[in-house]
Amino acid sequence: MEKITRIVRLSFQLNRCAEFEALYMAASPKIQTMPGCLSLSLKKDATNPHVYYTLSTWTSLDALDAYRQSPLFQETWAKTKAMFHEKAEAYSLVDFQ
Repeated sequence: MEKITRIVRLSFQLNRCAEFEALYMAASPKIQTMPGCLSLSLKKDATNPHVYYTLSTWTSLDALDAYRQSPLFQETWAKTKAMFHEKAEAYSLVDFQ
C-alpha cells in the first residue's frame, strides 16, 4: 500500500474557532498515537480566519480508514461538526511518483 496524505478543509462559525483549537490541541496527541499515523498538523487559512486545514500522513488507506472507524474519531468528529460554518472537504492523496 502507498502512504496517504489526508487534507481536510474545515470552515467554522467565527465564534467557535477558539473552541475548535482547544479540541484539536486535546485530540491531536491521541490521533498521533493511532496505528499508522505518521504525522498530523493544523494550518490556518492566511485570509479567512475561520478556515483551517488538517494535514495528516498515514502508512496506508487502511490505516486511515481504521482511524476513521475508531471511537476517538467518532467522538472528535461529532464535536467538530457541531461548530461548522460550511461542510468540510476532505482529500486523500498519494505521491505522484
